[in-house]
Amino acid sequence: TDEVTLAHGSEDFDHNDWFEAFVPREEDGCYLETPDGLVAEPSSLDCKVCWWHMNDGKVLGLHQGQLVEYDAGTLSPLGIVVDKKTLNNREVLVIEGGSVLVLVDEREGDQDVEVIHPNDDGSYWRKFQRNKRVRQEEKARELVAQSWFKKSKK
Repeated sequence: TDEVTLAHGSEDFDHNDWFEAFVPREEDGCYLETPDGLVAEPSSLDCKVCWWHMNDGKVLGLHQGQLVEYDAGTLSPLGIVVDKKTLNNREVLVIEGGSVLVLVDEREGDQDVEVIHPNDDGSYWRKFQRNKRVRQEEKARELVAQSWFKKSKK
């Protein structure tokens, strides 16, 4: 059975505040074949479940209002890319053929664009602060994103 029996009771298990990990499956109907553009709007962040491959082969997904990175081989969750609080009221876009992940906040008439950069090892889940060389690479990707937005506004 799928029932869990605890030998000793615990307050830790007596609430619904656990992070529930969605594990993607090829047949789940949530896979985005070729994400290029809007993946999720602010109004659908909490309820949308989807996953996709980035151009670099990494697997990312949206679950419970968070962006999560999954292992490309086993599709097991690796870590949080963007937490629920940071993602709040932002659009999630994958642009340039899956090579750039972007968050857009259009509240109060301004457009705030944040490019989500991979870590030194190529993973996306948050670990530590990046060095100067990596920051220069991030700036180059941000320029690509800005250029794309300028072209798409025409």
